[in-house]
Formats: sequence, C-alpha cells, structure tokens
Amino acid sequence: MWGFSEHIIERIEERDISKEEILSIVNNSVDIITVPSNKDETVDLYFGEINNKFILVVVNRETNNLITTRKMRKNEKAVFKKEVLNGKKQD
Repeated sequence: MWGFSEHIIERIEERDISKEEILSIVNNSVDIITVPSNKDETVDLYFGEINNKFILVVVNRETNNLITTRKMRKNEKAVFKKEVLNGKKQD
C-alpha cells in the first residue's frame, strides 16, 4: 500500500497528473525504469510513461511513501525512451 504525502498531492493537482497514473507507475503496470537516488539511500526514482505523459515519481522505499512527482526533463525522457525501446527496462 502506498501513502501519498501532502507534497505529492499538491504536485498532482498542479501538474495535471492523476493518482491513478502515479499508481500505475509505482505498481509497475506500465514500462518503468527505477533508479536509486544519489541524494538519499532510502529513495528510489520511478520513471514511467502513461497516457502520453512521461512522469517521474519519487518514492521512499522504506515507508512506501510517495514523496513528489513531476514530468520528466528532456534528457530524462530521452534516456527513458532509449532504455525502454532497447528492452533494458529495470524493475
């Protein structure tokens, strides 16, 4: 079960991202790439595409708390497309 922080709820509303889209990414219902954070050893970055949106979700793996979300940056989107299209998806 995932917990939604107040911060992510605010970002969802601001950035036209739904809770359902977030859950599809963190539940691995769509193609994703998961990368550990360089800044916090308890955090993973989930990159996924859903509904033609390229989304990043920041997750605390120890608490299953969803911290924040945003659209992928241009360079992140390029890497995501390359990795997914080349079949190098990481779970």
